[in-house]
Amino acid sequence: MKFINNYLPIILLSTMLNQSCTTPKEQQNTSKLSQEEISTWFEQKQWLGQSSLEPHPSIDQEAFATYYFSNQKLWEKAFDYLNNTDLQKLEVGVHEIQGRELFVIVSSYSTKSPQDVFFENHDKFTDLQYVVSGQEYIGLTNLSNAKIRTPYENERDITFYDVTSSSNLLAHPGTFFIFFPHNVHCPSLIIDQSDNVKKIVIKVKNS
Repeated sequence: MKFINNYLPIILLSTMLNQSCTTPKEQQNTSKLSQEEISTWFEQKQWLGQSSLEPHPSIDQEAFATYYFSNQKLWEKAFDYLNNTDLQKLEVGVHEIQGRELFVIVSSYSTKSPQDVFFENHDKFTDLQYVVSGQEYIGLTNLSNAKIRTPYENERDITFYDVTSSSNLLAHPGTFFIFFPHNVHCPSLIIDQSDNVKKIVIKVKNS
């Protein structure tokens, strides 16, 4: 017992140091991280887990770090669901992952002409969008290029916009997108000809 008592403080100190050394740097307040540090964290993709999927380059890395670490457990569940669910077998409809804080909308549709769809954004939720089959363009712009067409609908958490300029992003299996409240986006756009698309949208509640 005397031997154990003599070495107990050393054991405890060693444990504390090990815990300190292994604490992920990303646990820090993201406001204190440089753009380079955020970029390195993002590109290492430890947040994604074991996955063959790729994040689209359009994802706002700084915004993602902020939203991710403000609600990390929810985002971890979202990526776990994305990586470990047979998405091909998911039925069309709404599937809860964690109540109304985290759920997935599964849709099946034909892509549409630009005049048949509108740009949108959301306040309460961030969208993680993934095309399971088929392919489409997703229009993307920012709020400075958008004028409200239909005011915010609280129940649907959506605002529709007319936009003056935008970019078309190619969405296909293997690559996912993340759209934050400042990302005005327009999914289900036709490429060359109408295509049948199955898509999942994981809705992650913002803190």
